[in-house]
Amino acid sequence: MLPAQGLLNVPYTYDVQNVRVGWMTVLLPVEESITFNNLDLKVKLPDYISDVWRNEHDHLGITFNAPSDGWMVLHYPYDLKWHLTVDGKPAALYRVNQYFMGAPVSKGGHKVLLNYWPDTPLRWLLSISMVLTVVVFEGLIIYAFRQL
Repeated sequence: MLPAQGLLNVPYTYDVQNVRVGWMTVLLPVEESITFNNLDLKVKLPDYISDVWRNEHDHLGITFNAPSDGWMVLHYPYDLKWHLTVDGKPAALYRVNQYFMGAPVSKGGHKVLLNYWPDTPLRWLLSISMVLTVVVFEGLIIYAFRQL
């Protein structure tokens, strides 16, 4: 099956944006009746990416093998809040192809980490509120036991 995005109009395609555990949207020919009890979906990485070692909301870590000196283009929208490290050293991110991010890389294997960190106090405020919630909850429990 081939990956597709949006309206499925070619047989044997699946919608890459509607994949979740236990469900998949596919388009099969009308004349075929197929029952899937268990279907394994395997994603083939491009040849120049040998490993995805970190895949989280704000972090993407890949092992990248550049066939020659050139540019590594990341198909993420360019934003100043992204930070890139190549082989453990900070690297500059540039706007490429008008909308995306990229960085120059030398030939050979590289360990690349892309981090997103917004410059807002929201994360710190969330952390403080979680700590305060735990402290207040424990205080209420201690208070309730002392009243007994």
